[in-house]
Amino acid sequence: MKKILLISVVVPFLPVFVFAHGGPMMDFDELQTGPEMMEYLEEGTLGDDVHEEMEQLMVRMMSGKMTEDEGVRISEMMDKYPGPYGMMMNRLSRGGSSWQMMSGWNSMMGWGIVWLWVFILSGFVWLAAGILLFVWLFKKIFSKA
Repeated sequence: MKKILLISVVVPFLPVFVFAHGGPMMDFDELQTGPEMMEYLEEGTLGDDVHEEMEQLMVRMMSGKMTEDEGVRISEMMDKYPGPYGMMMNRLSRGGSSWQMMSGWNSMMGWGIVWLWVFILSGFVWLAAGILLFVWLFKKIFSKA
């Protein structure tokens, strides 16, 4: 009887523990796309002044209009801030508005639809497992009475 009670208490809460860390890490309503989120994180890491300077230097570098002094400065910044530099390089090289990595329903046309179906089907599996557990418990409890 103790095993049945333990199973009936623990099993219904398994989905809660499985999806406990699957929720959104940050909730920023104004940030709708991946590039916007990346730029926000870059600014938070570097500060406004350094971020603006690095972004201007990178735009000049990508356009081929960089001077030698600017090249030295961007090299110093790359050494000092490798993480934000890599994020900024990725964001700027792909084009800020055309790259929609985390853009809600726009991503549903690619792998997003696959993950949506995986999520829906896993919900049905948990529902079926819960129903079967309930039926099994019902039979176990009332078959001895």
